[in-house]
Amino acid sequence: MPAPDDAEAVLAAVRLGWCIAEVRGRNRPDTPASPESSLPYPGGHALPLQSERTFEEARVAAQAVLIVLADRLGVDAAPGGPGFAREVDRRAKEIMSLRIGRADASAAWDELTELIYRFDAYIQDILYARSDTLVCGYQVGRALAECYWALDPSASDGRSPAAWEFLLGTGRCYEISSLLGRHAAYMHADTAAVIAGSLMVWCHVAADLRWRSDALPHLYRQVRVWHDLTVSNRDPSTYIKPYARLRTSAVAWVTIRSFQGRIALAFMGVGALITLIVTLGTGAGTAITTTVLSILAATGISTAGLSAGRFRRDLNTDMTAVSITRVPPPPSGRPNQIVRVVRTRAL
Repeated sequence: MPAPDDAEAVLAAVRLGWCIAEVRGRNRPDTPASPESSLPYPGGHALPLQSERTFEEARVAAQAVLIVLADRLGVDAAPGGPGFAREVDRRAKEIMSLRIGRADASAAWDELTELIYRFDAYIQDILYARSDTLVCGYQVGRALAECYWALDPSASDGRSPAAWEFLLGTGRCYEISSLLGRHAAYMHADTAAVIAGSLMVWCHVAADLRWRSDALPHLYRQVRVWHDLTVSNRDPSTYIKPYARLRTSAVAWVTIRSFQGRIALAFMGVGALITLIVTLGTGAGTAITTTVLSILAATGISTAGLSAGRFRRDLNTDMTAVSITRVPPPPSGRPNQIVRVVRTRAL
């Protein structure tokens, strides 16, 4: 399908939402330790890939991108000030200098979070006044990024906005799924559905103390996959490995079980068609019998055609959702559990 006319602006809004969550997360005093790789030998001025930049380099880059995107979308105009994004960058650099000097940076961090809060409110107000799709894209990017960058794994109060139970709780996951559904036209055909499926798996991970105990590195990799699918607009089917058929028996079985009624109706139609052909060939059937068999055959065969298309699409979506999901093995030791959870997506 052709991209909507405002696709470029909406994608910039997604990137802006993602970026503001990352900037806040990378400047936190208790920021989660991301398993980013770095060059094995820092000397010689070797050129790193984006994933090989140091944490500090990635933090500075995120703040620079925030300034560019805010300017591009026209949401950086703070009345009487230098602009929200530039002020965020300035205060973030002050915090880093305080931490390097081992000074107390807690007050500066509180000021920075208050500034980012006001910046976020200003962005949402301006984008909402322009277009629902713009503010939806912004919230999609920010909400997905916050699953990692706003998380404090040690938060014991489930009501804390940094806790597992909040960021990946049922209510928030359903809200993100709803945003993805509204944003689906700006992504590949199955992207919204497969992200929603992986979100439901992470909702179960967050609710299980054993499952989430070693899940933080997996969550970082998951968030990078979500970034590729939303910000980079990657085709989700490229995550399906060539040998994935060896692993899809569970996916196929779960999908077949949900189609039991339609499959039975399709077999009934085929049986009615065969009986009708035999009856017409022998001339043994009455007009009523022939009519009933014709109706049953037509109904069953048409249902079979519709069910085959729906079955193929659901099976492909389920397989893709499982392929993009990056979670540790379930504590139950049953990999089929992931397949069943993926199918509970609420998109």
